[in-house]
Amino acid sequence: HWQPLHGDNAPSDSLGLPQPALLHAQVRQAAEEILVGRVQIEARRKLDFLSELLLPGVFNNTVLYGNLAIIDSRVDIIGLDGDSYTRQLQGQSPFVANVSLFYEDPKTGWVFNTSFNKLGSRIAYIGVPESVQLFGGDIFEFGRGVWDVQLGKNFKKQGTVRCTFGDILAQNAVFYQDLDKNNRYDKTKDNTLFSFTYGRTVTLSYSFNF
Repeated sequence: HWQPLHGDNAPSDSLGLPQPALLHAQVRQAAEEILVGRVQIEARRKLDFLSELLLPGVFNNTVLYGNLAIIDSRVDIIGLDGDSYTRQLQGQSPFVANVSLFYEDPKTGWVFNTSFNKLGSRIAYIGVPESVQLFGGDIFEFGRGVWDVQLGKNFKKQGTVRCTFGDILAQNAVFYQDLDKNNRYDKTKDNTLFSFTYGRTVTLSYSFNF
């Protein structure tokens, strides 16, 4: 559905202005109108039909889940020079995708879960027109993929042990300016401002009932 927001009800964005000595000042810029459209698809399927072909008994306790949301956001604003223009909403990814696989054996207490999440690139910081600063365009955050895996064992009255491997792919978090304006990140053509990784994580936890 579309959700229009006008005037004082519309959210504002953070705008970085060029300043002497490379200092940045933060100002607020109100949007004249914001339209956000969203389409979401969700599916869940138990994989018991595979038990006759592969690993009998395993897929009876396995569930595959998927979710895809496509978001179209349009912001109509008046720039500092008085001209109006349209862009996507700051912080809003054009799509969000998730796929997960869950297994639980009620007899042995073993639990396995793995998931992959992917976001579309989004505006992290609002830029300024080229007339104000040549390389002052919007700064995007690259939509990286995140893969997590968790293995657990339920000991019933004794509690549950879980081991989680987070962000296994450890893709770089990249902030860039889309110089060729093709809505995709190309490190050979776009202006990469900085890139870093959050690193992989391993977590071991124990929970108990009392």
